[in-house]
Amino acid sequence: MIRVDPQGRIRDFNRAADGLLGRLVVDEPLGQRLDPPSASRLVAILADPPGAPGAFAEFEACIGDHRFRFAVGPSSPVDEQRVIQLADITKFRALSRQLKKSEQRYHSLFLEHPDAVYSLSLDGRFLEVNRRTTELTGYRYEQLLGQHWEAVVVEKDRATVHQHFRRVLEGQSCSYHCRVLDRTGGERVAQVTNVPMIVDGEVVGVFGIAQDGTELYQSRQALRRLYNAQEKVREEERRRIARDLHDDLGQMLTAMKLDLGRVIHELPGLPDDHVERLRERSYFVDEVIEKVRDIAANLRPSILDDLGFEAAAEWFLDQCAKRDQLDIRWQPGSGVTGQAVGETATVLFRILQECLTNIRRHARASRVIVRYDESDDRARLEVSDDGIGFIPQATQERGVGLTGMRERVTMLGGTFGVESSPGMGTRIGITLPLEPGHHD
Repeated sequence: MIRVDPQGRIRDFNRAADGLLGRLVVDEPLGQRLDPPSASRLVAILADPPGAPGAFAEFEACIGDHRFRFAVGPSSPVDEQRVIQLADITKFRALSRQLKKSEQRYHSLFLEHPDAVYSLSLDGRFLEVNRRTTELTGYRYEQLLGQHWEAVVVEKDRATVHQHFRRVLEGQSCSYHCRVLDRTGGERVAQVTNVPMIVDGEVVGVFGIAQDGTELYQSRQALRRLYNAQEKVREEERRRIARDLHDDLGQMLTAMKLDLGRVIHELPGLPDDHVERLRERSYFVDEVIEKVRDIAANLRPSILDDLGFEAAAEWFLDQCAKRDQLDIRWQPGSGVTGQAVGETATVLFRILQECLTNIRRHARASRVIVRYDESDDRARLEVSDDGIGFIPQATQERGVGLTGMRERVTMLGGTFGVESSPGMGTRIGITLPLEPGHHD
């Protein structure tokens, strides 16, 4: 605190003021310590008569490397002296400048971002949006503020968005795609990333970035339709080849075996060594017939078309256990009623084949557990092994096995998941609708 007379000369001061300004002297003009504009401001304030509008005033001044706030109180009615309260605001101003720069950087990132960027309140209402958000939705800035996100999401996708929104409120970031309904009634496909807005350890809102992925989505849909068509052609070709092998080639080999047997019985005068060679040829034909049956079954087992996935899976796993000397445990659930047929059965069987092939080639496993169950509208398959495991992300970058399985499942509107780590085995789980429809 400093007390000055109407001319600005120091009349008294406390220890704190002396510590801030250093070596204050009674009768010293306070203005000479200030920069010229601040000194003029002090003179003007002190010149105001008692009770005037400027009787109480504040101003800031620099003294050396420090910045101070001066709060000038009203003049005393006795001697017209005034008390000035002094505060060092150097750090405060530096923090204010830093905060202002941070806010400018944030607004530059927010407002000038090429994608739609927005923030939502805890109840899902728009708090702030950038220009790209207004372009994506067709709504003006003032129309979006306070609006719930449901207003711009197609009704069929709202349940999915609700699910992800709840996850973000629990502190988890997530990415998904949904269809955005613009103001004119048109639809766009947006790839959305939401992250929790955390203050002092608590989620206080949601940040979002949405990319207009309509063109990419349509291209992906076209590729998936092409992939699905190719898979159908491939399955039909497998069915045809399996049928030809089993029916035509199998019958021809069987006829050959019968002819060899007839020769042996109808020509009793043949030398013993000739008879033995004919018997060896007959045994060889038996082996070829068995091999042809195995090839036909692996291409497209008839049991899959006749009895569905469950019966085909049991047969296939039994073959794998014998061939690969694996402890394979088939665990059907209580809800299995043989509902998985047609395209769903085909995808389930092909994924089971791919899983067992990968286990045989790479896992070094000794035990495999296959769980399968059906509900009213979903089929669930899980394949677990006790092998060496792997890093799923690294494997996806190198191969197409997991990608192919994921695409098969996605095309039928199912879900696909992989859990694995080195030394901890692998678990692959999928769900599929029992009446599949093509999905995005």
